[in-house]
This record gives sequence, structure tokens and C-alpha cells, in this order.
Amino acid sequence: MASSQVMTTRLLTELPADVLVKIFPLLPLRDAVRFLRTCKGLYKFFIQELYERMKNRFWIPLRFGCATGNIATIHRCLNQLGAPVDCYLPRDNGTHRWGDETYYVVGGWRPLREAMQRLHIEAIKLLLINGANPNTTAAEAASGQSTPPLAYAYRRGAESRRNVVKARAVCVLLVLAGADLRVLDPVKQLEVQIMTRVNHYIPASWR
Repeated sequence: MASSQVMTTRLLTELPADVLVKIFPLLPLRDAVRFLRTCKGLYKFFIQELYERMKNRFWIPLRFGCATGNIATIHRCLNQLGAPVDCYLPRDNGTHRWGDETYYVVGGWRPLREAMQRLHIEAIKLLLINGANPNTTAAEAASGQSTPPLAYAYRRGAESRRNVVKARAVCVLLVLAGADLRVLDPVKQLEVQIMTRVNHYIPASWR
């Protein structure tokens, strides 16, 4: 950390809490995020308020929580701030840093689809536990997103051997959450049913 940044951080943390509380709401969103990144103390003090501000900006934290598989962020949005589990996350094209990774396209669908696109198993599980629809929603059908989640997950398993273990886990999670098997042809239906009953079973078409 540069010496000037260390000095700025120290000066900020030495300000009285009542002054910081008055400063923070006046900052533009981008500056507010940078403000919290200056030290852990400020982050812990203001993170809840930052999330509250983002509720009116299409749940930016939820969008990136699903993109990165950040369970704590997803949990905070759903269980503490009341984010709708199947809310639409607008598509965001651009260069974004979140954690230690760079993301160029995020959103354009609901949280479950975002987590599935990146095969974040624990994020998918948390979303389903919180009531995410394992099938195509009415809003998705109306917008032209016609590929059911289960069909998408099955396709990911067939795309690459690197995806097999995660795609299998997603298929099982979706079925256990009530996904409609009829979106698959009879052979694939049988294979997915076997997946839910036989540990480590992999469809022949994925091998």
C-alpha cells in the first residue's frame, strides 16, 4: 500500500463516527465502494448501508455475488436485505473487478442463471434453498429465455469434461428442488434420474 494511501486510511479511521456517518451518504456509489476498501474497520461499519443503497440499483452485490460464488454476499442480499431470489439482474457489459477476478459481462438474467452460467455449486444450492424457481419462470419465457435450467445444466456437462462433476451436481440440485424432467428427452431423463440415485454416475454422452 502506498504511503499516501496509508496516511489517508489512518486519517479516515481517526475521524469521529458521527462525522463518517454524515460523509458516507454523500459519496457517489463508486467512491463509496472505494471508501470502504480503505480499511476493514470502515468496511464493517458501513457495508450494510452500502448494500441498502444498492437495493435501488438492481441489486449489484447480488449480481456479483452470484457471478463470483460469494456465499456471504448472496446470503446478506437474500436473508438480511430481502432481495427477491428470482429478480432480474440487468446485463452489464464492461470491465469489473470483484475480489481478485475481472468480469466483462455480468447479468442479463436472474441470480440462479448467473450462478449456473459459472457453475458455482454452493451459490446454486443457496439460491434454491431460498426458493429460486428450478424451472423456467414466466418472466423468462416472456423475454425469450426458453432453455430450462435443467436442460442448460445437462448441456454444460456434455460440453467439456472439465464441467462434468459440477454439471452433474447442478442437475441433481435442480431435480431435488423440483425441476421438471420432461424438458429432457427420455434417455436424458433416465440418466438424470440415475444421477440422483447413484453417486458419481456420469452419463455416457459426457464421458
